[in-house]
Amino acid sequence: MEAGIAILMLIILVGLGVGVAAGIHRRLKNSSSDPWIFGSQRILRSAQPLRSFNLATLEAMDAKPATVPPGVVDYDPAASRKTVVHPPLAPPTAKPYPRFQRTVYVTPPPVITRPKATPSTAEIIGQLRQIDWFQFEQVVALMYRKQGYQVNRRGGANPDGGIDLIIEKNGVRQGVQCKHWQTSKIKESTVRELVGALHIGGLQRGVFVSLGGCTDPARRLAEAQGIAILEECQVADMLAAVDASYNPEILELLNDERKYCPKCESEMVLRTAKAAPTNQFWGCSKYPRCRYILPLK
Repeated sequence: MEAGIAILMLIILVGLGVGVAAGIHRRLKNSSSDPWIFGSQRILRSAQPLRSFNLATLEAMDAKPATVPPGVVDYDPAASRKTVVHPPLAPPTAKPYPRFQRTVYVTPPPVITRPKATPSTAEIIGQLRQIDWFQFEQVVALMYRKQGYQVNRRGGANPDGGIDLIIEKNGVRQGVQCKHWQTSKIKESTVRELVGALHIGGLQRGVFVSLGGCTDPARRLAEAQGIAILEECQVADMLAAVDASYNPEILELLNDERKYCPKCESEMVLRTAKAAPTNQFWGCSKYPRCRYILPLK
């Protein structure tokens, strides 16, 4: 009797073991042949969403629940024990943080400006005839400086004996007299006055700069005394040598319309005579200390 009961219990235990083994085998077959993948799927399904923070705004964010890696076979209980293969995950569509966005700088097209027309040498000579004696003397001094001379200006208002500029280069000192004459010519007496001024000042050579030309006796005397006479054509050559058309200092002097007193070098103003309202003239701005006047041309 007892032996029969023991055999019956053994048969029951063997049947239960066979049933459990068959269930385990069926579960592994439906899910995956790899028990490690099956265990990882159980862990992924049981994972809970975590809390994270956005470092830019310090706001809490809900993390998405863990999903099965792409291409892994998963067991879906609602699908009547059918296997489901998950497609690959789509790339994230969230916009990047503005701080790390790429900034594109677009360079505007260059602005092309046409250069102003530069005056010709003939136009500069015409402007030399229009400016005052003071600006003419400044232009001559600037031309010599551009050629490497050391220039010392004495000025037409000082008792210099007819010498306006003293130029020096390579140890040779010369006296320059500027005559802003347009119609009058240099005469022989004017050359003799410059010769005397050069002798008194201990200068070796002299230069006349005039736009009105000179007489033949004055030219012969100047050649005999070693004095150079620069007329309009020679002045034009000097202007071309120093690129006067592109020199801002020379162009500024040529466009200066002010007049200066030959006696005190003060700026002159346009005045009207009280006795004759139609009579206008240039008077020194230092009046009554300086009473020098010039007729209105």
